[in-house]
Amino acid sequence: MAAYSTEVISIRVVNVGPDCTYPVEVYGKVIARDEIDYKCVYLFNRERKDAQTIKSKKDMLALTGPRRALVTLGFMYFEFDLKMKGKGDDEAQFSKGVISYYSNPNHRRVKYQLPSFQSTVKLVLQHVALPVTASLEVSVVNEDPNEPLVHFDGKITAGTSTNYRDHMILYDIVVCVAGNWCKKMAPLC
Repeated sequence: MAAYSTEVISIRVVNVGPDCTYPVEVYGKVIARDEIDYKCVYLFNRERKDAQTIKSKKDMLALTGPRRALVTLGFMYFEFDLKMKGKGDDEAQFSKGVISYYSNPNHRRVKYQLPSFQSTVKLVLQHVALPVTASLEVSVVNEDPNEPLVHFDGKITAGTSTNYRDHMILYDIVVCVAGNWCKKMAPLC
């Protein structure tokens, strides 16, 4: 089944309105259901208190998954249930809907848009012919243990040298600070 893997490259809020403007604070869930078991595989899962601030159409949702490979021989489904924080305890439905994806190994990269309620969300997927799993750990070593901690301020991406434009963002300090999830990425922040 390794030849039938699909990678989620990005999810972006490319349009807001008509009743709201950037920046918006987004929370909720985006899940994928594949042919392995059709169970929920979380791609984005945030509570109201941990909402991510989206400042422009270039900002991506900080994906919290998937925790396993997405595999499909045919259809895969992406379900969106995103809400937007309002003033006080107010909230509004931001994006709700389903994107059906039919796997085609001949198409390298596909893009879908989901217009809904107060937004248009763009999902970018890519077929991966021979996927590889890897773990990444970044450590900054101080020569003197009495020196203050060093904070990483930048991006970590993964990709190939032959296609530098399609690198996947693994970590971005801008999302870390704006999205307020530094606690989960403590070794890097």
